[in-house]
Amino acid sequence: MKKLLLIFSIINAGLYFIIYSYFDYILGSSPGVVMPALAISFIKILFLIAIGFSAGLTVSIIRGFDGIKSTFDYKMFMMLSIVPLIMLLLSGGQVTNFIIVRFFNANKKLAELAFYLFSRDFIWSMLLGFFAGVSVKLRFKRSRQLRITNNWEVR
Repeated sequence: MKKLLLIFSIINAGLYFIIYSYFDYILGSSPGVVMPALAISFIKILFLIAIGFSAGLTVSIIRGFDGIKSTFDYKMFMMLSIVPLIMLLLSGGQVTNFIIVRFFNANKKLAELAFYLFSRDFIWSMLLGFFAGVSVKLRFKRSRQLRITNNWEVR
């Protein structure tokens, strides 16, 4: 079961990556589908989160846990993903530009730093998905037999 999930997760990440890489070509070849730029960007980010989740799930499967059930560690996910989530939310530009202009008087060095930090939304979305995948704790069932032995003597 573990090997099957590992293979499925790797194939899933590869398929999401292929769809993401040809997303613009797919939209260009179907002229009947007209989508706003915001929707296209949102769908691309969702695909990147799915790619990161599949990669993180692969790491979680390789780590290997014992037990019976699957769980999601919310505490670990919140600790790991707070920075990528904030960076992803601020990568839109308008909020970041407002903060720089309003509070820092349009400082050029700070604006360039913010541009380099927040402009790479694909990195932050992949990290967010990766941390979500790593936070999944898969536990595979093992056949365990309980044996009760009698080691004491009656006198």
